[in-house]
Amino acid sequence: MFVAICSGKPDVVEPFVEKVGPNYTFMGGCTALYWAVAEDQLEVARFLLSKGADTKKATPLLGITPLRLAQVEKNYKMVALLEEFGAKV
Repeated sequence: MFVAICSGKPDVVEPFVEKVGPNYTFMGGCTALYWAVAEDQLEVARFLLSKGADTKKATPLLGITPLRLAQVEKNYKMVALLEEFGAKV
């Protein structure tokens, strides 16, 4: 799924989401949305959010949410998108 997210193409991610859901965790317990934010894949993040990805689900080890990650990375477009879908600090 990580490679699909990195492709930046929602249509490549869609089969995975259909099979395991938008809140599937992998690679250290991080969600697909977290990885989309980490890899600056705005359209993939938008797709995941439209499918119900949880903006509050934090990484298990450090407790970082996708919104916090976007803020730390100063990715203001991603912050705006996450807030549009209800993400709060």
